Amino acid sequence: QSSTTTMTPDVTHTWTRAPRPLTALEAADINQDARGWDPHPRVEDFVPPNFDVEVRVDADFDGDAKNDVALVLVEKGPNTEGFRKRWLEVLLRVAQGYVARAGSYNSFLICDGCAGVRGSSPDLRVNHGVLSVTQFTGSRMHTDYTHRFRYSAAAGHFELIGQEDIYGDSATGESTRTSCNFLTRTCIEMRTPPLVDADGNELKPPPRDKRRSWKLKRAPLVVFEDVSDPSAE
Repeated sequence: QSSTTTMTPDVTHTWTRAPRPLTALEAADINQDARGWDPHPRVEDFVPPNFDVEVRVDADFDGDAKNDVALVLVEKGPNTEGFRKRWLEVLLRVAQGYVARAGSYNSFLICDGCAGVRGSSPDLRVNHGVLSVTQFTGSRMHTDYTHRFRYSAAAGHFELIGQEDIYGDSATGESTRTSCNFLTRTCIEMRTPPLVDADGNELKPPPRDKRRSWKLKRAPLVVFEDVSDPSAE
């Protein structure tokens, strides 16, 4: 569904909105109700006063040769439990330099202080327009989550096209890497056995990895707004 928003008397922007508006709870939580889904002249217009920009990546997500923006926002101060909420904003460049929200996600990123010793800022990377978001959790026993999203101009939102989870033991080297491509509906799992014995001695020869693959059932791609905090699953 398209809508036309007039920002100034002589500038009219046509913009395909995201699949749903912010809920009242989301808007109040991050004080974004004034911004909504309409275009604004500055990236900073989408950063609420109670949040800072933790990570910023500039890249072309929609193929129009203009640099769009992905932001990880983090609360300026911890809550009563000592945690800080994180928020992921994706903004697209539209007419005459304005930017408009293509996605606003408040339940996907693991909060600051919630991910253990290995917890750090989410890692954002872009390759051929695909946004990869990696989050790190745990300590000796750790899990890394990577989600890959691609913008669909026809649908007007980002869709989850791939996911990779790595569960590992940093002391023994044992790990399980599961990678799924939702476009080809193919998943590959690679299991690495422990590389040391109970006394910490290196195993020789090192054990071989075990690989298996399978096909997923055909299903619609998941919209970014429907992806939840992976550490809560």
